[in-house]
Amino acid sequence: RSVMDLLETVTPPEVLADKSSPQHRAMTWIALMDARRIDPASDPDGLVQRYAAATLFFATGGGAAESTEAEANDDSSESVAFSPTPWVRDFGFLAFEHECEWNAKVGGGTGEVGYTAMGVFCDNESDDPFKIDQIILPMNGLSGTIPEELGLLSNVYNAILFSNNELGGSIPESIKNLAGLRTLDINDCQLSSSIPENLFALERLENLWLHDNSLTSTIPPRISEAKALRTLSLSNNYLTSTLPQELTRLSKLDTMLIESNHLTGTIPELGSSLKQLRTLSLANNSLRGTIPVDIAGMEMLESLSLQNNALTGPIFYIRPLTQLKVLSLSNNQLTGLLPKGIFFEGTKLEYLAVGHNKLRGPLPSNLGNAAELKELHVNDNDFIGAVPLENMAPLGALQVARFQGNKLSGSISLPSGNGNFFGNLRVLDLSRNDLTSSIPSGVGSLTSLTDLYLDYNGGLTGTLPRELYEIDQLRILHLNNNRLKGTIATDITKLTLLTVINLADNYLSGLLPAQMDLMPDLTHVAFDENQFHGTLPKTVSSLRNLRHFSVSSNKISGTIPTEWDRMQSLETLSVERNSLTGSFPIEGLVSLQVLKARENKFTGTISKGLFTPNLTEVDLSRNEISGTLSESVGKSVSLEVLDLSANRIAGTLPPEVGRSSELRKLKLTGNGFVGSLPTELGDLAKMETLELAKNLFSGSVPPSLVRLASLSTLELSENDFEGSLDFMCINELPFKLFTSDCYGEKPEVICECCTLCCSDVADQDKIVCHQH
Repeated sequence: RSVMDLLETVTPPEVLADKSSPQHRAMTWIALMDARRIDPASDPDGLVQRYAAATLFFATGGGAAESTEAEANDDSSESVAFSPTPWVRDFGFLAFEHECEWNAKVGGGTGEVGYTAMGVFCDNESDDPFKIDQIILPMNGLSGTIPEELGLLSNVYNAILFSNNELGGSIPESIKNLAGLRTLDINDCQLSSSIPENLFALERLENLWLHDNSLTSTIPPRISEAKALRTLSLSNNYLTSTLPQELTRLSKLDTMLIESNHLTGTIPELGSSLKQLRTLSLANNSLRGTIPVDIAGMEMLESLSLQNNALTGPIFYIRPLTQLKVLSLSNNQLTGLLPKGIFFEGTKLEYLAVGHNKLRGPLPSNLGNAAELKELHVNDNDFIGAVPLENMAPLGALQVARFQGNKLSGSISLPSGNGNFFGNLRVLDLSRNDLTSSIPSGVGSLTSLTDLYLDYNGGLTGTLPRELYEIDQLRILHLNNNRLKGTIATDITKLTLLTVINLADNYLSGLLPAQMDLMPDLTHVAFDENQFHGTLPKTVSSLRNLRHFSVSSNKISGTIPTEWDRMQSLETLSVERNSLTGSFPIEGLVSLQVLKARENKFTGTISKGLFTPNLTEVDLSRNEISGTLSESVGKSVSLEVLDLSANRIAGTLPPEVGRSSELRKLKLTGNGFVGSLPTELGDLAKMETLELAKNLFSGSVPPSLVRLASLSTLELSENDFEGSLDFMCINELPFKLFTSDCYGEKPEVICECCTLCCSDVADQDKIVCHQH
């Protein structure tokens, strides 16, 4: 009872009385199970501290879920053991030793948690050697909530609880009692509610890391009271409203990270007061207005990230920010020119991103001054003029250069001479511009290049330079939608690391590369919309990682190699609009989602094995395929589009088609289907287009079709249907086109809501149709 009397002075009695509460469990352990048997009369402070540490343990998931009281009533003299803790490690919590010893070393060094030891700690050399002054429990599987009893550990100056993904609730109000707190790190948890205002009454608080939680409400104006604050990290929460003007009073602030919240309003003028600031990130919010000019007064600033907001106006630079290394302003609505002042001689800039704005004019001619620049992103603006690659010759550190989506024109001019220009360049993106001329042979000097994008430059002409094939680190090559001509040299197989090659929509000719197996990492191949001829290479079947292969709209002939049914990773196959012949051997490709083979000369039948569960689109229209449609079509439960029109397929429409519940478009026009329509068609609730014209279907149209609420196109004309279709008129379906044989003195069907009535009686030389 004496233990309870003492603890009721620090914890509400009703909380202690709740047998399910961590406070009750901690009290029970202290009073009945703790072998140290602390006397509340002689050492009240010691008992309270031990109780607070035990409460932290129980409140954050430590200990058994069942009540300790029942265990404590055991008459046995042996100590009672707890069930295993859900913590990753318990670090000796609830052991006989003094709570200052409830810690342990982790690994052989700092490890991934960044600390050599974890648990709770006391400073043996301090004035209070038995007072807990550090709580270090990161990445230890803590759950539950942080109890108010944390405030009883008033000597704590370092509280580290980050990356405990199930630790939620709010920051306890008792945090105000930790007067000496210098660092509070509870990032990457599940904290919710608002940030307690009294947290900022802690005058010694230097580092506050609360990012990657679910904190709500606003940033309290009382933040101005935290005069010692150096690091403020509140990113990736749900904070709202505006940035408080009180932030300007944090004159010692070194790092401010408030990105990825829901902040609105304008950016306060911070530059005149936050002179020590080195890192400022307000990215991924909804901030508006202009970039404050006084930011130029932050002479120590090394990183400025304002991307993904709604900022407007120009980019101002009053004087150089001599320490700036990172400038990220992408995805705003900034206008005007890109200032030359950014690229002053001696700049330390390493990363510049201004993509997806409304910047205009030519790119600065002094880009070459940024000798330490590693990444340049000026994409998706309205920049004009030449690509300043020649002026960028001194940029030996450059790794990524993105110019895509502008109005840059002229030829691609690389620096000349014997220097190792762009020796570290890995990514060069010049796509979606107005570049002309040919790909320069100097591209072969970019020996570190892994990604090259020159696509969608309508004026890029000439042939593929052989030097291109010498870039042996190349992994991604996009040259599509240009006016390139000539052939693909066999040397392309030197690009053994290539994963993506897109040469579509050019004027390339000749044969497809025969030894594609020499590029074993290929995942995407696009040769469509060219003038390639010859046959499909068998070696494609050796590409075990291939997911997309397209050679549509060429002059490819011959058959599809039977070996291609080995490509179990293939998701998209497009061979449409060629001159391919023979049967269609593709079956059993379990990953296949899209198959496009229309407008060839395929014959034979459709294999039962074609229809696999992952298929979403099949287009075999305008071929010479015969046979019947197998009931296995029902296995393609993800199928959205099936187009078999303009073939020679006969037989009945299998009722199993009704199992393809995702089907939106079914096109069977121009075949020889017979018999009645299966009522299961009415189960296809997502059907939008049903084209059955020009077949030999007969009988009555099943009334189940009235259930197709999304149907906008229904073509039933030029068949042998009979009876009335007026049941389709009752629900006023949103028909754009509804055709049937409802025209003439003796129409085959009656239809009051058809948009087009036709007549295909035998004594007529041609089909007659009239709008209804």
